[in-house]
Amino acid sequence: MGIVSTILIFWSLSGFIIQIVQKMKNTYLKGTNMFVLRQINNKIKTMVVSMSVICLMLFMTISILSSSLSLRNTMGRELVEMTPVDEIKR
Repeated sequence: MGIVSTILIFWSLSGFIIQIVQKMKNTYLKGTNMFVLRQINNKIKTMVVSMSVICLMLFMTISILSSSLSLRNTMGRELVEMTPVDEIKR
């Protein structure tokens, strides 16, 4: 569900930006032909997929890192609490 929603967010955002740029006819059509515009559109679609994959990988990395650090802290604290040892005094 997260994969689909991330892709849809980037897809809709890129479509919204394309619509805004297409409304500005003097900027959008200035010095370009249809072949160039289709190339730009395909580039944006490719970028949507790659940005979605990058965001999902970052999310997974942050989640795994925070979970593993929390688990390490909990296990260390429980180890100290559950295994009392007499300290050796010098």
